[in-house]
Amino acid sequence: GGAMAGGWRRGVLAAAALALAGGLALTAARADEVKQENGVYVLTEATFDDFMEEHSDDFVVLEFYAPWCGHCKNLAPEYEKAAKSLSTETEPKILLAKIDATVEKDLGEKHNVRGYPTLKMVKPGQPAVDYEGPRDHMGIVNYLMKKAGPAVRKIALGDLEPGTGELMTYALITDGKQADAEKAWSDVADTMGDFTFLQVNVEDFADAKAKFGVEKASAVALVPTRFASDHDVNVRIGTDLTAEGVKAFVKANETPLVAHLNGNTYKGYFQSGKPMLRVVSADIDYESKENTEKAHAIAETLRAVAKNPEYKDKFTFSVEFPIDFVKDDFGLGSNDQYDEKAPLVVIDPRAIPGGNRSFKYVNLPNKEYSAASVEAYIKAYLADELTPTLKSEPVPAEPAKAGEVVVVVGKNFDEVVMDETKDVLLEVYAPWCGHCKKLAPTYEELAKEYKDEPNVVIAKLDGTANDIPHDGLAVRGYPSLFWIPAGGKKEPQKYEGSRELDGFTSFINEKSTLLKNPAAKKAAGKEEL
Repeated sequence: GGAMAGGWRRGVLAAAALALAGGLALTAARADEVKQENGVYVLTEATFDDFMEEHSDDFVVLEFYAPWCGHCKNLAPEYEKAAKSLSTETEPKILLAKIDATVEKDLGEKHNVRGYPTLKMVKPGQPAVDYEGPRDHMGIVNYLMKKAGPAVRKIALGDLEPGTGELMTYALITDGKQADAEKAWSDVADTMGDFTFLQVNVEDFADAKAKFGVEKASAVALVPTRFASDHDVNVRIGTDLTAEGVKAFVKANETPLVAHLNGNTYKGYFQSGKPMLRVVSADIDYESKENTEKAHAIAETLRAVAKNPEYKDKFTFSVEFPIDFVKDDFGLGSNDQYDEKAPLVVIDPRAIPGGNRSFKYVNLPNKEYSAASVEAYIKAYLADELTPTLKSEPVPAEPAKAGEVVVVVGKNFDEVVMDETKDVLLEVYAPWCGHCKKLAPTYEELAKEYKDEPNVVIAKLDGTANDIPHDGLAVRGYPSLFWIPAGGKKEPQKYEGSRELDGFTSFINEKSTLLKNPAAKKAAGKEEL
């Protein structure tokens, strides 16, 4: 449902509001009428404010979802289990709620919902903040318990150990004379909800020195046991305890030298601002004893290169399992050069701010995996000798006939779209997208309109199956339409006009400089109106 459906819904809501104003059913929307589905409160525009008012002393989590969204469907059972686990008394009470943002549009707008699912947390007396924690039952529970409680836990020096999970453990070791540092530590802990922040108070630093090499008040970051290595610094120490110093220390030590890139750890990589060197292998599994050794061996090979001061600060380094999303992202599904059994090295620059999101370098065929081969690939990347790997469907066997929509894929993008003798209108679509399906007949009609104009190309590209090798094409949603004319190939223009046939034709007739028969074309356009 697009704007039309939204307008229709708003009409219904407006009518309902008028009925309420008429005093017909003022009690119907009271917060105690809010229903629960499997432990999760179902909120609407009518009940939201009352519910939040009534639970202003509780910790409320809001999930904004869309009924058609796959990630939302995956989250639902985990979210419900978490709601049930948390329904036993916690202090403050933690309540999980959900809102269908396709219906309750204004609530979605108010909370800046840009995609689904979006989760927000509302702590007593505080504005809503983004939930950025895990998406599995126990992960959600632990993350929320931690968020609800104090951000920093105090423990004894003897109890301070590296974590057995996937994330760094941070501790402030202090003799109680650093009030500013304690405040800074607690502030940083508030913003880094996934991580464990601890504080250890000591009389003097003799034991801390023996255990961790700490000689004065310091922040320490401990590498989790599963990623500890002789190649890495497993205990990292920071002595600048100003607010800025603490922040910088935490940020700089968010990832071990090499760790497992997955749904719990991805932020340290994707928000690093550096290109990511990602090794993909079916042997990356740290949960079972027998597989851990294989995973460790693959990571150790990478660490031997990653510790080199020449590369250490230029990249983040990680290992990961080839989940379907990753295979799809790197276009491995249809690639016969990819050997699933062998580790695959990928340099992924998409974390660099302002870069094109689709360029990556996939080292295929992935025959040999060694420190030497990884290093050679890094050197080639740094010397700008690598060609980006484009995810692409096969080039259509038959070229389009005059009057047909031209199918563009990653591999023939330059040939079709960047042809300086053609003006191109390109639709980037997704097979599942409703608006794209609705546009299709008009778009085919449009191609017919220009069948006698060989220099005007009406084209489409499946944005889910093809990378776009062009920095100026930022696809933020589907369908996205771009006008890419001769002489203006570097700066495509986003088409924001009407999606009716005459909207397209009047735009093209005005913009195109390559029409063979412009006068007749414009006249024909007018007659139809």
